[in-house]
Amino acid sequence: MVDDKTLDKLEEACAVCGEPLDTENVSICRICGRRFHMVWNTARQMDVPNCGRVQVDEMSLGLVFMCDTCCRERQLY
Repeated sequence: MVDDKTLDKLEEACAVCGEPLDTENVSICRICGRRFHMVWNTARQMDVPNCGRVQVDEMSLGLVFMCDTCCRERQLY
């Protein structure tokens, strides 16, 4: 497992869990615009939570990223 202490930390905290974000595992919510943890390298086991999800936008057929807070508010979980 990769120690998340080796990743560069950002000043900003995750909008969902409140823990510090790092420069590698972060995404921006399409709905609220806040940053949240999103693990990008699934081949490595990391001690980083996934605080959101990837959705397919039916209008553009593109991928959008949403934080767990916005997903719960829209009852997508």
